[in-house]
Formats: sequence, C-alpha cells, structure tokens
Amino acid sequence: MTDTIDGAHKCARCSQLEKALELAQSRTANATRLAGKLKVELEKKLEEDVGFKKKLSRIEEREAQLKEGQMGMKNQVNELKYRNKHLSTELAEKKKALREVRLRTNARLARLSENLEAAEGATLLRIEDVNYAANAIQSSVVDLQRHLGSRGFHAVNSHTARELMKKLWDSSVKLTKACGAVSYQRKIDIPEGDDLGSTRGDDHDSLQDSWDSEDNIHNSIDKRARLIKRLRKQAEGAAVTVAAKDGRIKVVGESQAKSMVRELTNLCTELEEENKALLVKIEELRSQLSTSSSKAELSTIVTKYRLAIVKSRTSEKALKKRLGRSEAQIDKLRENEIKSIELERKLEQMKIVAREQKEKYTSLVKEYDHLNSQLKRYKISEETRKEFLESVRKEKNTTGVVETFPFLSPSENVGFGYEGFQRNIDEDVIDPVSFKSNLYDSNKSSSSYPDHVGGGNAGSVRFMGADYMPKETGQHGSFVPGGGYTDSVGDSARASFSVPDIASDLKVLNEEIARLQESLHGV
Repeated sequence: MTDTIDGAHKCARCSQLEKALELAQSRTANATRLAGKLKVELEKKLEEDVGFKKKLSRIEEREAQLKEGQMGMKNQVNELKYRNKHLSTELAEKKKALREVRLRTNARLARLSENLEAAEGATLLRIEDVNYAANAIQSSVVDLQRHLGSRGFHAVNSHTARELMKKLWDSSVKLTKACGAVSYQRKIDIPEGDDLGSTRGDDHDSLQDSWDSEDNIHNSIDKRARLIKRLRKQAEGAAVTVAAKDGRIKVVGESQAKSMVRELTNLCTELEEENKALLVKIEELRSQLSTSSSKAELSTIVTKYRLAIVKSRTSEKALKKRLGRSEAQIDKLRENEIKSIELERKLEQMKIVAREQKEKYTSLVKEYDHLNSQLKRYKISEETRKEFLESVRKEKNTTGVVETFPFLSPSENVGFGYEGFQRNIDEDVIDPVSFKSNLYDSNKSSSSYPDHVGGGNAGSVRFMGADYMPKETGQHGSFVPGGGYTDSVGDSARASFSVPDIASDLKVLNEEIARLQESLHGV
C-alpha cells in the first residue's frame, strides 16, 4: 500500500518535472527564436546604418561639390561684376567722348552756319550793288541810244555823249568791283570839240570798239552772276574767313570762291562721315550694353537669393546690435530706477532721522528747561538750608544744649541741633522749606518741637510729606509715617532723615546740563 502511494507520488512529481522541462524547452525555443529575430533585425539595422553612412558620405561629397560650384559661381559673379563695372566705366567714357564730339561738332556747325550766313549776307549785298550798277548802265545806254538816235553818230563829240560814256564807264567799274574781279580798265579816248582831228569813221570805229568792250564786260558779268546764283556764297570785301576742321581757310576775292565752296563741301562730307562713324560706335556700345545688361540680369538671377541671405544676415546683426543697445539701456534704466529708489529710501530715512532729531531736540530743550528750573529750585533750597542751619547754629549758641530725639537709635540720635540737622540734610532727601515752615511758622518759638504744625497731627513734624510724632516725656517710641505711633521701636518702620548732598547734586546737574548742551549743539 505504501509502495503504491510512493509510486503515485513519484509519478505526480515526474509529471510535474516533465511539464516544467517542456515549459523550459519551449521557453528556450522561444528565446532562441527571439534571439534569431533580434540578430536578423540587428544585421538589418547594421546594413541600414552602413547605407546611411554611405548616403551621408555621398551627401557630404555632393555638398562639397555644391560648395565648389558655389565658389566657382561666386568667382564668375565677381568677374561679371568686374566686367560690368569695366563696361559701365568704358560706356561712361565713350558717352563723355561722344558728348564732347557732339559739342565740338555743334560748335563747328554753328561757326559754319554763322560764316555761311555772313557770306550769304555779303553776297546779297553784292547782288544788290550789281543790280544797282546794271540798272544804271541800262539807263545810261538808253539815254545814249536816244541821244544818238536823235543826233546821229556825229553827236559823239558832244558834251552829253561824253557824260553818258563816263557814266557807263563808272558803272562798269563799279560792276567789276562788285563782282570781285580785276577791273577791266580801258581808256576810251573821246575827242572833245572839233579840234580833235578825228573823222566820223574813226569815231564810229572807236564807238564800235567801246560797244564790243561793253559786250565783253556784260558777258563776264552774266557769267559771274550765274556763278553767284548757283553757289549763293561769296565773300564780302577783300577777305572772308571760314572755319574748316581745326584750322581756318582764308578766301580772297571772287577768284577763290570755288575753292571755298570745295573746302566747305569737303568739310561737310568729313563731318557727315565722322557722324556716321560715331553713330556706328554708338550702336556698337548699345549692343555691348545690351549684352552686358543681359549678363548682369542672369548674374542677378543667380545671386538674388545670396543677396537676400546677406541682407537678412546684416539685418539680423543690426537687430542684434539694436537689441543689445536696448538691453543695455534697459539695464541702465533699471540701475537708475534702483538708484532712485535707494535715494528715495535714503531721503525717507533722512526725513525720519530729521524728525527724530527734531523730536530729540525738542525733548532736550524741554529737559534742559526742566533741569534749569530744577537747578534754580535747588539753589533756592540751598539758600533756605543755609538760612536754616544758621538759625540752628544761633539757637545752639544761645541755649548751649544739644537736643536729641529719643525715638532714634543711638547712632541716629545725634539731636536736631547743628550737627544733627547737618547730618540729616547731608544724608537724606528733606524738604528744608517745609521743615522750616513747620518748625518756625508757629507762635511757640521757644520750643524746638511744636505740639501742632499746620496740616499735621498734634505734636508731629512733617518730613518729606510724612507726619512724624515725637515720643512724650518718659515714653519710648518712634515716629510712624502718616501719623502712626508705637511704644516699641521695632513695631514700626524707623524714620529716615537722610538729606542729599547739595554740592554733589549740583555737580551732577551741571554735568547733565553740559551734556544736554553738547547734544543740542550736535543736533
């Protein structure tokens, strides 16, 4: 039976152990599985870490490349800025040169226009002179023809014919001078009167020659007039100056009119060519400016964000500086506020101290007044005591008996004579004024101990506001303050007749008054 029970117990225990073993195995398997998973995950994490490191290295390389590219772009931007600045300065110089050339050209053209206007005015004046001379010649010819038609060729020798011929000659000379050519001088010999010895044929030949010469003169005048009309430029007088390029051309007379016109035309053509060249240069500069502006726009597009960053940084620095300045100002204001608060507190303390000093001053003044009054009272009491002592001394000298008080002890019973009162006044506080009044105000002047003192008991003496009754004859007792009396000395308090030292009190009072004066002086 026991074996079966033990076997059952063993079987149950074995089953429990088997279950525990199975649980341990399952836990071990789970742990190994979890360890494998963790190992796999760790390997994955390590691989991811390696990938992240590679990616980070690639990012760093890319960042370095970007920085290099950024530096290169920065250098390019600086180069473009330098080129733009150089081009702008060159453009400014060229604009300045173009402005100077324009001003010089305008000045030359203005001088040319002025000279041309002067030449044109001179030409018009000469044309007027030529027209006037031609009209005079025509009128003279008409007059001569009329005269010859009415008189015939024989009238050549007449005075009127001579005058008409002179007019024709003068008009022709004026015409040749107006045209600017060398005057064609030909002397026409006209016989005067009948004394010349000339025939009608000779006169006719000479007149015909004169007409031929006049025709030649008219032909030359017509040619020159046509030349003047065609050119519309002629110098006045002996010389007309005309500016050409940087020098000056001097044209003298009508013979050099063509050279003057040629020089003027050459000058105009040169100016036109120079203007064309300047226009070409201006177009080139404009094209360069457009290209540089386009490049500058591209560079601004590249550097726009960089400039914005720089501006933001500068603004941040400025704001930080302003913040620092404002904080410093706030700190200064706080310090000033603290100082003002401290000053106000010190002012309040000074006011309190001044108030206390004032109160102390008033109290010291009051105390000083009180001490002065007390000093005066003590002086009065001293004088009264002196008078009292003098009266006691006189009484002693007259009687010759030392009176004693039986109610005092042997040490205290010195009597109320001179020595007793002197000792009592020196040792205790006593009011000598009241004592003297109590002693000497009564009508019983022969006795030193009056039976009745005003205001007290019968036969009592008032010391410092208390009534002390003396013992009757043959009795032993003591004075009791307040009018009490006992037969035995020990049954009641013994009276004290110590009087203060007046000199010491006066000394103390003087010291106190000096101290108060010093404190008042300090206040």
